[in-house]
Amino acid sequence: MSPKIRQREQDIQKAVMEILEWNGFVVVKVNNGGIRKENGQFIPPRRKGVSDILACSPAGRFWAIEVKRPDGVTSPEQERFIEDVKSKGGIGFVVRSVDEMTSIIENHKKFGLNIKT
Repeated sequence: MSPKIRQREQDIQKAVMEILEWNGFVVVKVNNGGIRKENGQFIPPRRKGVSDILACSPAGRFWAIEVKRPDGVTSPEQERFIEDVKSKGGIGFVVRSVDEMTSIIENHKKFGLNIKT
């Protein structure tokens, strides 16, 4: 029996960003862990739960994408952020694999949902 290879979240994030950029999105990776100053003081993030990736589709639609490993769990703050984005007309979701992100993009193209083809 071969060992199970555990995919790192950062590898999924990088691939998701590449897929989005290849499809014409403007993409930003969010570092939402706060900042530690040289004197040791910690400055917490302004808002907890901001998605890992924020993007603007070629059609101008705002996307918030939280990336998790297949066994990863979202925090209540992450779920609230995604719901907040969706309630304002944006697109927000959790993605757990490169295949899942590819499928989401293809479905949006197929149904003409805010991605220029």
